[in-house]
Amino acid sequence: MKFLNYPIEEIQKRLAEFKSKLIKYDEDLKKIYYKQMDNVVAGNW
Repeated sequence: MKFLNYPIEEIQKRLAEFKSKLIKYDEDLKKIYYKQMDNVVAGNW
């Protein structure tokens, strides 16, 4: 397995970056979703 050659710090750093990207992506999705819901409720569709 390739990632066994990586130092532990490197793995943790990459994992943290991945998690922060995932959280940001999730927040963006929620914003888009709530904006669409607002538009539907307001009748702007």
